[in-house]
Amino acid sequence: MQKLNTQDFEDFINKFQDLLFRILNYPNMVTAVINGHAVAGGFILSCACDVRYITDSHFKIGMNEKQLKISLPPIPIAILKALFGNQLNRILNQIDFLASDSEILSEYFSKIKYFEIEKLIDSQIYKGYKSQHQKIRQKKVEAIKRYLSDNQLQIMKEFSRSWWSQEAVDNRNDIIYRLKI
Repeated sequence: MQKLNTQDFEDFINKFQDLLFRILNYPNMVTAVINGHAVAGGFILSCACDVRYITDSHFKIGMNEKQLKISLPPIPIAILKALFGNQLNRILNQIDFLASDSEILSEYFSKIKYFEIEKLIDSQIYKGYKSQHQKIRQKKVEAIKRYLSDNQLQIMKEFSRSWWSQEAVDNRNDIIYRLKI
């Protein structure tokens, strides 16, 4: 994303938001299994899913807007608000990414030791969610729609402006460097 120009970046964000909306409106359950770094878009993508599993590994997960000093696009922030509710600021105000075994995430991400689809499908968490899937999904979608108001265009403009600031560019380069080491 560092190499995209303004128009390509806006196209990417719009397509990403469309993808998130498609996940939210998919008629069946959508499950995320995280087995590596899931920061920013990857984290938001997992949060749009109905069920989230995280493997028992040493990797980083979470948001980097605090580090970059930028805002979020409207649909991602709405998804995060719907999922985390009052805990959202705790997630967004992290100075560094969270570890995969973070206490903050334990309520929203179920731990697995390794990926084995039969084990996931047979798990009590999965069965419990599946029985209430439509009701929970509808509640989440309604919360997101309530958040997305006439200010959606303004929120998007603020995100785009903050993304291109020199401070955000420098901070992104630093974060990318730290994730590689």
